Amino acid sequence: MKNGWIRAHWAACCAVGLSALPILSIRGEAAETARLLAVGHPANQQVLIPNIDRSAKSHRRTTTDAPTSGPSITTPSVDAKQRNMFQRFGDAVGGALSKAWKNMGRAFKGPEKTSKPKNKTRRPIPPRNDPLSLSNKPAEPDAKFYVAVARLHESKNNLGEAENNYKHALEQAPDNLEAMLGYARLLDRQGKLAEATQQYLEATRRHPREATAFNDLGLCLARQGKLDESIQALRRAIDLQPQRKLYRNNLATVLVEMGRYDEALKHLVAVHGESIGHYNLGYLLSQKGDRRAAAQHFARAVEIDPQFAEARRW
Repeated sequence: MKNGWIRAHWAACCAVGLSALPILSIRGEAAETARLLAVGHPANQQVLIPNIDRSAKSHRRTTTDAPTSGPSITTPSVDAKQRNMFQRFGDAVGGALSKAWKNMGRAFKGPEKTSKPKNKTRRPIPPRNDPLSLSNKPAEPDAKFYVAVARLHESKNNLGEAENNYKHALEQAPDNLEAMLGYARLLDRQGKLAEATQQYLEATRRHPREATAFNDLGLCLARQGKLDESIQALRRAIDLQPQRKLYRNNLATVLVEMGRYDEALKHLVAVHGESIGHYNLGYLLSQKGDRRAAAQHFARAVEIDPQFAEARRW
């Protein structure tokens, strides 16, 4: 019975040719696989494809799972053309079923994810501080910039431009000490002592711990003949910086102008020592025109330090 079915099956295949066999689509493969499973093909076994013995002596078909000791199925003798058709038929059926299994696996897994291209071209990002970028606007000049420009004009005796730049600096930063003192000194230099005094006073008000502001204020007041106010300002500068020789010299100068020589000598000796202190007081007295008093202090400087050549010249 089995041999009769095989003969009828191969006769039909040979009559129509392999080209007449149906080509399974993806959906057809899945359906065909399901049908094969329904009629007794477990998923853990492969569909048995007959192996053909191509030797001339024997034409015997066996299966991979058939026991070696069991009886084998003998096939009728066929010519070479039929054997080739038989082999092609087996390959076609095996390929279709394998493809059907793969498609069913994809259906259970879901659609495949498409990977993004790795080498994605990115638009270059310009640097943040790119001077050529339109988004980078130049920063407005600050107070330090205007002070530097003002000093440059002042060094070239362009006093009008210097004053304008000092004013710009104070507009940017009213508390800027360099701008305040620079503008006050410029006014002082031009003989505008009243305006300069106001600038100095404003500087001392905004910077009460700044000795330079009090020193400059004291000198400006002294040039206006306001010696008592000048002494108060200079003493404040000395209180803030007691070891600053410049401030002691300035206060001693005002004290000599007022005839307070002993007080002036005290401040000079505090920072210079006795010999130089007497010498400096003698110099201030000579500038005032009191040569007799000046000579006494020069002589005293030589007594303290006989090697003091400068004092000997007087």
